[in-house]
Amino acid sequence: MRLYALPIARQPTSILRTGSSNSPVASQLVYYYARMPKKSKLGADGQPEQPSLLQKGVDFTAKTWTAWGKAEGGWKLKVHNWGESVYERIDFEELALKAIDPTLGPKLKRNSESSHAVSAELKKAVESGQGVTIPLYHSPSALPDPLAHLKNLLSERKPNHRKWMMIWIAVSPLTAPFAIVPIVPNIPFFFCIWRAWSHWRAYRGAKFLTELVEHRALVPTPHVGLEEFYSSVASRQSQASPPPPSPTATGPKSSGDAVVPSKSIPPEPFLLSRPLIPDLLSAIQQEPALPSSPAAPADAPQQDMKKLSGLEPELARAVDQVSLRLSSSTTSH
Repeated sequence: MRLYALPIARQPTSILRTGSSNSPVASQLVYYYARMPKKSKLGADGQPEQPSLLQKGVDFTAKTWTAWGKAEGGWKLKVHNWGESVYERIDFEELALKAIDPTLGPKLKRNSESSHAVSAELKKAVESGQGVTIPLYHSPSALPDPLAHLKNLLSERKPNHRKWMMIWIAVSPLTAPFAIVPIVPNIPFFFCIWRAWSHWRAYRGAKFLTELVEHRALVPTPHVGLEEFYSSVASRQSQASPPPPSPTATGPKSSGDAVVPSKSIPPEPFLLSRPLIPDLLSAIQQEPALPSSPAAPADAPQQDMKKLSGLEPELARAVDQVSLRLSSSTTSH
C-alpha cells in the first residue's frame, strides 16, 4: 500500500468553512490516492476464495445499476441518470476514503485490551526506527507537511461519516410506505441504504488511516515526479501572470503586451486542472526506490497503469468540485 497526496487548490483562508483552522494546513484541498495491492483470488488453503454475501450483494447491485443505464427510456433510465447526478455531487474526499480497503492494507491486530493494537511486525518496525512502512508521497513545495494535513482531514471526516451513516440508517425505515407502490422498487429505501453504505466505507477508510497515523506507520516521503509536476505548474503560473505595472508607465498598454495564459495552466489558487491530469498520472509513475520495499513483480508497471486509468475520472470530478466550491464560496462572501 502507498498513499499519494495530490493537492488540487489552495483555499483562501477567508472562505474556510466554519470550524476549520485558519492555517495553511486547513486551506489546502488535497486528493489522497491510495494505491492498494491487488486482492488475491485464492484463500489460505490455495483454493479459489468464495465471495462474501456482502460482495455478492454489491456485485448484483452494480450489474443492476449498469443495466438500468442501458435501458431505452422509462423509469429505470430516469432513476439511473438521477443517481449519476447525485453521485457527481458526493464530496471527492468521501470517494477517496471509500477506495481504501483496510483488508488489503497492513493487518492491524485487535484484541480485548486495545482496539488500536498493531501487529507484532508493525510494532517492531516502529520501535526499531524502521518507519518506512507505508510511504505518504507528496510534493514538498506544494504540500510541505502532508501528515498534518491528513490528520486535520481525518479529524473532520471520520466523525462526519459516522454521523451520516447513522442518520441514513435511522431514516431508511421511514421509507417503508413507498414499498406499496406496484412495479417500481422502493427507490427511497435503496437510496438510504446506499448512502449509509457509502458513509460506512468512508468511515472505515478514515478509521484505518487514523490508526496508521497514530502508530507512525505513514511516513511522509518526497516524490520526485510530483515535485517536478507541481514546481512546473507554479513556474508556468508565475510566467503567465501579468507583470506589475511600471511606476513610470503613463499610457495604456498595447494589446501586444498582454499575457495570454495557456489553457493548460490552472489559474490561482488552483494547482491542478483537467488538461494537466494526464501529466500528473505520468508523474506518479516515477516511483521512488524504497530500500525496505520488496522487489516489484515484472508486470507491476502494466498493473499500475491499469489502476491509474481509473484515477483520471476521479481527479477530474475532484477538480470540478473544487472549482464549484471556491466559486460559490467567493460569491457568498
